[in-house]
Amino acid sequence: MKCIQYSEHGGDYASTLQCIETEASPPHPPVNFALVKIHAAAGNPIDFKVAKGELNGAWDCPLPMIMGYDFSGVVVAVGEGSDGGFQVGDEVFAVTWGQGQHKPAQEGAIVGGAFADHITVPTTMLSKKPREISHEQAAAIALIGTTAHQALFNCLNVKEGDKLLILGGPTSVGSLAIQLAKNVGAWVATTSSSRNIDYVKSLQPDLIIDYRKEDWANHPSINGMDAVFDAVGEMGAFGKCIGEESKVIKKGGRFVSIANFDAGFDPKGHSPRLEFASFFGLSNSSAVQDKLAADLVDGRVKVDIDKTFEFSKDGAVEMMKYIESGKGRGKNVMKIVS
Repeated sequence: MKCIQYSEHGGDYASTLQCIETEASPPHPPVNFALVKIHAAAGNPIDFKVAKGELNGAWDCPLPMIMGYDFSGVVVAVGEGSDGGFQVGDEVFAVTWGQGQHKPAQEGAIVGGAFADHITVPTTMLSKKPREISHEQAAAIALIGTTAHQALFNCLNVKEGDKLLILGGPTSVGSLAIQLAKNVGAWVATTSSSRNIDYVKSLQPDLIIDYRKEDWANHPSINGMDAVFDAVGEMGAFGKCIGEESKVIKKGGRFVSIANFDAGFDPKGHSPRLEFASFFGLSNSSAVQDKLAADLVDGRVKVDIDKTFEFSKDGAVEMMKYIESGKGRGKNVMKIVS
């Protein structure tokens, strides 16, 4: 068995990240669990934030921690008596996350664990990978797609005709959110730097605001939004939306952030000014994963692979540094099986 893990938090990845290899075989999975041979795993900003210890105290961050949350691979064993219809040889993908929290989804499960050659996960977390999409695509969309989908439709209740502002259009989650919102008929504005505007244009939002040239909160079209989705963790964004003079969000509108705690954790904490306002953490959902995979096959959404990294300590260190630099766009994938 081989994995990338750390036993202490810190930002010196060359010192903290470890490549662990043993000659032991992975244990046979218990009932309602499957053992998956991982072919590809995706990197996300949450990887370096948890590794550095930035979320200690806010979330459960057990050590040692095997990195990586979303993966795609092939089932090599299923626990005797398991439900769920998965068989040896099935191509599957998933995001290993809890229910709204950074903790195992159920007893016996783990959080993370995708930067490894094998992973044991509950069958309820798995989705079958369509043959039309690659392991890299499936791994790349699991976490960001689930996050975008749940933020838009569970938290913000986005529907046809709504006016939506997405902060961070070029980000992996932001880019998926633009596509999903447009697919249901929402009017979508988003922010971007000039460096990424051509990429964001390809996603076909209705308005792109270069945040380095103007303040989106003062843009004449950003007035009376039904919802704002902060996909990038912009400092002070919530204050711009809820200040006494702000007209960004209409009364009774909604706000959600996946990267900033300014709105708090109580969705009703800013009522009646806002119907919903909160930080949001995803919940694993095979139903959402199934929908995302179908949208990929149908071409209703696309996921862009930025860079691919090798399955090694050096590859993991390079990946974390690159993601933390903020210079990339789209998804970064670690190729477990070459």
